[in-house]
Amino acid sequence: MEKIKSIILFLLIFIIFNDTFVAGQIGLFSMRIIYALFLVFFSTDIINSIKNLRGIVNISIFSFLIFLILSSLIYLISVKNYPYENFYNMLIITSIFLVFSKYKNDYILKFVIFSVFFSSIYSIVRPDTISEWTFRKTGGTGDPNEFACHLIIGFILTWNHINNRILKLVLLTLFSFTIILSGSITGGLCFFLMVIYKIFSIFRKQINLKSIILTSFGVMISYFIVLRLDVLVLYLNRAFTNTNNLISRQKAWINGIALFRENWYTFLIGGGPNFFDQRNSLLVSSKMDTAIAAHSMYIEILADTGIIGFILIICPIMYILFKNLFNPKHDIFFVILFMSLSLSMTYEKYFWLIFAFIL
Repeated sequence: MEKIKSIILFLLIFIIFNDTFVAGQIGLFSMRIIYALFLVFFSTDIINSIKNLRGIVNISIFSFLIFLILSSLIYLISVKNYPYENFYNMLIITSIFLVFSKYKNDYILKFVIFSVFFSSIYSIVRPDTISEWTFRKTGGTGDPNEFACHLIIGFILTWNHINNRILKLVLLTLFSFTIILSGSITGGLCFFLMVIYKIFSIFRKQINLKSIILTSFGVMISYFIVLRLDVLVLYLNRAFTNTNNLISRQKAWINGIALFRENWYTFLIGGGPNFFDQRNSLLVSSKMDTAIAAHSMYIEILADTGIIGFILIICPIMYILFKNLFNPKHDIFFVILFMSLSLSMTYEKYFWLIFAFIL
């Protein structure tokens, strides 16, 4: 049984970080079957996690997830053409959170690193870019910003958990290079701040300065040996000259606040999972300078779950943030929270996987 569960966990994690690739190879239905197998084989773990739920933080997060499940079920029953996938997705997200908050096996981290490694290699070897007029590529997932987020997750886990120096250097170099390849401005900024944060954390522990300098120098040398400088130039040009992204996202955030304040029940409980995406697509149908997606987890939560859901999830996040600053166990979570400022991660399974890791 444990062997089967280990295989299912690997497949689940691989799909989480390579969903577009897997869907293209085996189809959405087969992918959902693997999710269903996860629910069946880990049903006992899910039930035990609920029984052993302790602490205000865990209870608040679990309440938020139950809130998402109930609201998606209500809208599935009462709203015509409401996608059933929302309800199924909420069940999977909640189960992932419950299982991985108790599942502390180290090989889970290795599954994540391998999945991100595969996505990185796939992005390099595939000949196509996301459009004919850009240098940008993505890996196993369809969105380049999410791809960058995956790479940063892999980078931090490699930095923290891989002991072999050669393997660590190779992986750190690979992930650094493919972040540039993704062309994600948010990812690049987050990556830069994350490296500064990690170095500062190391200095606080008074680790040998020589090893830090040698490691940093080795990463840079390896990086520039592999890196195509023309791609770096294109990336920097995109980062410093493309202001349309910020303008369109600002307008999307304004729309999110307007949806939140639309009436009394959207203010209290929001419009349900993916309410923002469904409504904002109508608001921007004639305004091409406004992003369709929320591009902010916090704005999305506010519009989709109202003030009640926002409090249920933000309060435990703030508690974790202030209590564990510079705790290496939580640094990966801090990075995701930062990226959430301009990425919509509310319904992304990898976000809840990482959330469960740090509890």
